[in-house]
Amino acid sequence: MKWVEVFLMKGNIDMVVTRLHEERILEVGTSERFLSGSKRIDELVGIEGRIVRVLEFLGSHEVNDVRGLRAIIPRIPDRMEIGNGGDIKEAESWVKGVEREINPMIRSLRSIEEEVTFITELRERLLKLSGLKISLGRIGSLERTRVRIGLSRAYPELKKVIEGEGGQVESSLLNKREGLHAVRLIYPKSLDSKVSSELRGMMFSEMTIDVPRLRGILVDNGYPPSGMDSSIVDLLGLIDELEDRIRERGGEVRESAAAVSRRELGPARSWEEAISIEVDKLKMSKGLYATNYTNMISGWVEKNRISHLRTILKSTVGPDHEMSIRDPTDEEIAGGNVPTSLNNSRFGRIFEPLTLTFSPPKYNEIDPTFWLSIPFILFFGLMLGDAGYGLLIFAGSFVMYRLGRSDPSIRTIGLLGMMMGAASLIAGVWMGSLFGDLVPRVLLGNEAGTLYGPYEVPLLGTVPYDTLRDPMRLFSISLYLGLAQLNVGLILLGIDRLKKGSPWGFIKGTVSWMLVQGGAIVLVGGFMLRWYELTPTITYIGLALFLSGAGLLVFEVGAMFMFDIEGYLGDWISYSRILALGLSTFGLAMAFNIVGVMLIDITPFLIPVALILLIFLHIFNLLLQTLGSSVHALRLQYVEFFGRFYEGGGILFKPFGRERTYTSVGETPLEGGGR
Repeated sequence: MKWVEVFLMKGNIDMVVTRLHEERILEVGTSERFLSGSKRIDELVGIEGRIVRVLEFLGSHEVNDVRGLRAIIPRIPDRMEIGNGGDIKEAESWVKGVEREINPMIRSLRSIEEEVTFITELRERLLKLSGLKISLGRIGSLERTRVRIGLSRAYPELKKVIEGEGGQVESSLLNKREGLHAVRLIYPKSLDSKVSSELRGMMFSEMTIDVPRLRGILVDNGYPPSGMDSSIVDLLGLIDELEDRIRERGGEVRESAAAVSRRELGPARSWEEAISIEVDKLKMSKGLYATNYTNMISGWVEKNRISHLRTILKSTVGPDHEMSIRDPTDEEIAGGNVPTSLNNSRFGRIFEPLTLTFSPPKYNEIDPTFWLSIPFILFFGLMLGDAGYGLLIFAGSFVMYRLGRSDPSIRTIGLLGMMMGAASLIAGVWMGSLFGDLVPRVLLGNEAGTLYGPYEVPLLGTVPYDTLRDPMRLFSISLYLGLAQLNVGLILLGIDRLKKGSPWGFIKGTVSWMLVQGGAIVLVGGFMLRWYELTPTITYIGLALFLSGAGLLVFEVGAMFMFDIEGYLGDWISYSRILALGLSTFGLAMAFNIVGVMLIDITPFLIPVALILLIFLHIFNLLLQTLGSSVHALRLQYVEFFGRFYEGGGILFKPFGRERTYTSVGETPLEGGGR
């Protein structure tokens, strides 16, 4: 990374900002300051907000006419060219026209939603009152009489009070155990204050019903107001009809909204993107440090793109600029203020999401993406280790890759899945596993048979390799692979420290472990594994290597270095999970095949049942083992491998600009004030 400061004449700033936005080459540094209160920015932000509201409404009523797998894959959008005719006034004119069309729909849908909510709540209340002989149309219609309805858990006391005041009580039992009654109270209005005071201790909960609103909803939907005079039971039936009619009206409005969405959703996305980009550029232009005649743009640029930045400035403003460049300072690096840019090959970019899921590398820290790529695929293949499952993963990922032309992230996932499937396919052929032992056990009826062969192959030995009968071979392979990857991590640690100018860090962090491992191999190979006769000379060499390495480790981790050696052994043994997952995949598949054979042996009529059952069981095993293999293969990278050399915690390089999805740039930039 390089820190650049570019000084420009004020008249050139807008052109340069536009080019920088389109090229996405510079991450604006802390010298940027957004100056609020700009009339131009406020105008654009207002238009942007209106477009966003339109976009939210149209997006919520989008109808996907595509079916099948293509329905879940983003389509390549049609791009709107901005510049020639694509100005701010045109955007404002467009949004005004769409607002005139959708605002009545928004009001109607809001009103319909409120009416449905009101009716739903009203229905719940009326159901509790259905045992009373009342009419909502006549409640409160008497001049000298007070009528109240509600619920009470103290009905006898309530009745005594009301009748004692010369009133009447009608009730309907709702819950005998709780003593809950629906009640209607009728008493003279002149006694309202006295009765209300006495009711406070009677556990009376009054129900309020918005009768005028219900009458208005009935009339608005074509029902006569006389429907309010019917009984509660009849009114409930009328309310059900009313709700159906309201929902039907809402469906008609939504169909109209869907029609507008089909026509205007594409332009809405294009205008939102175009105006948002203009807002970003204006904020950038108006927020730069300035004098009476000049502006300064400053920020981070990737080292290999400095020459491209020079070309942009020269082609845009000619010699009317001045640029200074410097390296990051030690304080900026130590403070974590320098962004990191991942510069991997096309192959490495496929695995960048795995690194970023853990944490981006710090500035000047080794990017581990390439170094985890091949081990991750290899470990996954050995863990899943089934040709049938690998073939299904490869096929599904290939379809995803082919259909995801408009979305690079989907194509990346497809490529990663294809490699994972291919690794499992190859490992499955080596292990003779095609949906476990489906072919020999189920199709050929030979439970002791193999998928093919056996054959003797140089370097590989007998193939297919039977993991159940000879698990130690895969166990040994797992440990060899683990030891190799751990040492790659140690070497990368040494390289990183040498790059940062710390040869002593290289010695105590990398050389120490090489000496410890060398001494351990010499001693263990002679004492425990009996690879050779352990002579005094060899013993002294082994002890010298181990003790010298341990001595260097003291400078790296302190007096508790033995715990680090123990931790290293634990990380190494952790790679045995490759064997465990491999056995699990084949073992479960074989168990499912045995169940299928047992069903077929009962009677041939169960063959269709066995076939369906095997399909579901193998799909379950595929999903379960794919998840397990992915998680554990990643765990070996994140915990065991990264633990040797990688810290992470960096911040990604985020250049000023926005990648266009729905618009393209015409001959002239988007400007306000007409064409």
